[in-house]
Amino acid sequence: MKELTTLLTSLENKYIPKEMDSDIYWSNHAEVHYDDKDLGRIVKQSKETILVMRELIKKGFFAPDGDFTILDICCGLPFFLKEVRETWPKCKTYGIDVSTTEFKNFKQFSKGSDIFKFKFQMLFDEHLDKKIDIVTIFNSYRDFNEDLQKSLLKWCQSNCTFFICPESMYASMNSLISDYATPFIAGTSFKLGELNSATIWRMR
Repeated sequence: MKELTTLLTSLENKYIPKEMDSDIYWSNHAEVHYDDKDLGRIVKQSKETILVMRELIKKGFFAPDGDFTILDICCGLPFFLKEVRETWPKCKTYGIDVSTTEFKNFKQFSKGSDIFKFKFQMLFDEHLDKKIDIVTIFNSYRDFNEDLQKSLLKWCQSNCTFFICPESMYASMNSLISDYATPFIAGTSFKLGELNSATIWRMR
């Protein structure tokens, strides 16, 4: 059992790029830049997620000043974490991905967050001393097979309180996610089932 920063630092130190990337998904995504369409999607997705996160504060789970911890898995260019920090400056924001500094403007978006470079599958054999308040994952799930989906959900069940994903993510997981979590707050700003619409799941 480890503290979050200690764990993420340890896994980053163990990660050997290319040698350990045989099961990486979207391994070539750092070779291209986000175009306007990609950025527009990320902006909509981030703002929708901020809206549903506000509901957690309204319901009293976190202090209004945003004193909570969030880990974005497969964060890529961490625009979402930037939005979280601007909304709640006290929030502790973390991200992990196999591609980080390769992205143009990475420093601009990552400022204030702790971003670590390693494949997220390395988390699955680890357990934290204290649960992360919120874990998020957005688009990378689209290339996950069922075994990987189960491993991710099982890890989240043990290591976080809330799990936030797009509406279309749990549709693609079929009934898998309902074995690990209960739908808690659904997004309302976008049509149900759209990639941009987010849902909060409470792990159980």
